[in-house]
Amino acid sequence: MYLPRPFWFLWIGTLINRFGYFVIPFLTLFLVRHQGFDPATAGVVVPTLVVGMLATAVAYLALGAAASPVVLAGCAVAAGLATDLYRPAVAAIVADLVAPEHQRRAFGLLYWSINLGVGVASVLGGVVAERDFGLLFVIDAITCIGFAAIVVFAVPETKPAGPRTSSSTVLDSRLAGLTASTFAVAVVYLQGFVTLPLAMYADGLDAGAYGLAVAVNPAVILICQPLLMRLLAKRPLIYVYASSGVLSGVGFGLTLAADTTAGYAATVAVWTLGEIALNISAPAILAMIAPPQMRGRYQGVWGTS
Repeated sequence: MYLPRPFWFLWIGTLINRFGYFVIPFLTLFLVRHQGFDPATAGVVVPTLVVGMLATAVAYLALGAAASPVVLAGCAVAAGLATDLYRPAVAAIVADLVAPEHQRRAFGLLYWSINLGVGVASVLGGVVAERDFGLLFVIDAITCIGFAAIVVFAVPETKPAGPRTSSSTVLDSRLAGLTASTFAVAVVYLQGFVTLPLAMYADGLDAGAYGLAVAVNPAVILICQPLLMRLLAKRPLIYVYASSGVLSGVGFGLTLAADTTAGYAATVAVWTLGEIALNISAPAILAMIAPPQMRGRYQGVWGTS
């Protein structure tokens, strides 16, 4: 199937950026082990990333240098805001560039590239973290700058001309429902980066063990997503989306029974299936329901979840 050239530049840029995806997965361990904060304080700092590629680079470098809880929280907010600024734009560009019948595949390929990068970063990040946590912040910043350079020189503006068809996305009940339900799933999913490393640490497992367990996530995605894309190709998107919440809940529920690296890795494999279902369905649903001139706004509203 044909996909336009600018899409592939986005794909390559995303892959480069995710090769340096070190900071968020290992931030909790950095705060507890190297900054000396208790788990409760670390848990407050890490979720602020959700509240909030050049700006991201600066924010990550500042986050690595911060020493007090107040400064850490401020840097985390800035990093969270900067990190997610590009996501609605990328999703809107894909929707603008790719024909509707190919959008599910395009979003799937983009998501696949993200996890190829994350898979490398998870294992490499565990090794780097055991030697120097500071390098995690520097490498992440460099890859963000690389992504920004690719977008500047290789990706054109795609937003359709013309007036917006609605004054507010809040009036769209479909968007509101999708955003609210994704928020519920995200609260569970993000425990993989907040409480999961602390649970493993409490069981005597180090950063390297956490890196290996989390690496199961992109590994399952890289192997299973192409198969699931074919299996679910003719299934209604809303049913695929609904299954994501069920699988996420089951996977994290099984964490209660884990106390070894292998056990935690097995739970990651289960909730990863839910992640796959979410990420191959939600962006495509948004592309279908959003007016062409408001695709970025719809993706942005949903992205806040």
